[in-house]
Amino acid sequence: MDDSAGQHATAAEVERALFALNDGTRSFEVRRNGDRIEGVWRHDARGEGIVIGGVEWRYRVTLIGETGEYKDSILAKNFDTGNDYFSFKSTDVSHPMQAVLAQHGWTKHRGAFRRAFGRIFGGA
Repeated sequence: MDDSAGQHATAAEVERALFALNDGTRSFEVRRNGDRIEGVWRHDARGEGIVIGGVEWRYRVTLIGETGEYKDSILAKNFDTGNDYFSFKSTDVSHPMQAVLAQHGWTKHRGAFRRAFGRIFGGA
C-alpha cells in the first residue's frame, strides 16, 4: 500500500495480512492473544541450558486502533542463546511481520520518550 499521502490500511486488513503469514512456509505461527497478534516460534528441545522442556519466542504486535501505528514487544521463555540444540534467528519472525505492517502503511508508535529523544538529537 502506498503511504505517500499518510494513508494506511484498516486494522482488520492488517490483521488478515498478518494471519496470511500462516501459509506453512515459515518456522513460526501467527496467533491472536487478547488484543495482541503474536508471531510464535517454538522448539521442544530438551537438555542442558533448557530450563523446563522447550523454548518459545514471541514477537508481539498491538495495533493502536485505526491510527496506523503499532506497539511491539518480545517475550522469550526458557531461552538460552548459547545452546547446541537448535538454530534460531529472531528476525525470522519479526521481519516478515514488520514487512506486512509497513506494506500496509503502519508505523511503529513513538512514545513520549522516543519523541523527546528525537527532538534532542535531530530525529523527527
